[in-house]
Amino acid sequence: MASKLAYFDKKLFLWINEIVDRHPIVDYFILLIGSDYLVPMSLTLVLVGLWFSNTNRIYREQQQIYVFIALISMALSSLSVLIINSLYARPRPFEILEEATLIFYEPTDPSFPSNAAASVFAICLSIWPLSKKLSLLMIIAGSLMVISRTAAGVHYPSDVIAGIIIATMITFLVNYLSTFAKPILTAVIRLARIFCCA
Repeated sequence: MASKLAYFDKKLFLWINEIVDRHPIVDYFILLIGSDYLVPMSLTLVLVGLWFSNTNRIYREQQQIYVFIALISMALSSLSVLIINSLYARPRPFEILEEATLIFYEPTDPSFPSNAAASVFAICLSIWPLSKKLSLLMIIAGSLMVISRTAAGVHYPSDVIAGIIIATMITFLVNYLSTFAKPILTAVIRLARIFCCA
């Protein structure tokens, strides 16, 4: 069963990876969308916007709590990936597959699970209870990013799926626990408001 999944994972990777190194414009957009900057910085700006927007203090405070949830979920998802990486160091596809085409820089950390997928989706999914429309737009952006990184030769599809699963589990847990930690988060926000930071 495991060998069949590995075979399918490899075939799917090669099928996605086939689109690169053929047309410079396609490669340019894959590198742009899959970069460490465009989508992560866009999501950061969304969080900053949520933190400072809304003139209604009650609604703004609710938004700020979800920003906290997003940041905590992202940090814990990245930590989970780091722990898994220390136990299982899966080589990147470009390191072991002769057919793979790499158009990205060569990452030095293990391939499985995808830290980019875990971090980005932790942020995207955290906003779902606050605004499903905004969260969906963020999920679309995150999906384009991780697909682009797979096409660029950096990840297997299973790396990305595992990262998304980790993000989903962590985000669900943090959202659940936040109901108990809400008084603490609210106190921190009100303290930040004294210094004009919230």
